[in-house]
Amino acid sequence: MPLDMHPKAEKMKKISTAWLDTLIELHEVDPQQGGLCDLGRPKEYVVRQISGWGKKY
Repeated sequence: MPLDMHPKAEKMKKISTAWLDTLIELHEVDPQQGGLCDLGRPKEYVVRQISGWGKKY
């Protein structure tokens, strides 16, 4: 990124603090209460990941 486009330190602090606060809020969501349990395939997630890695590499 060109140096003249870098945000000032104060602006970067606000951005990073807002990002972290949002991440903390996301981690506080109960998947069941948030209606997220029906999304994706949570069972055997790690097994699928490792199997997929084995096929790729």
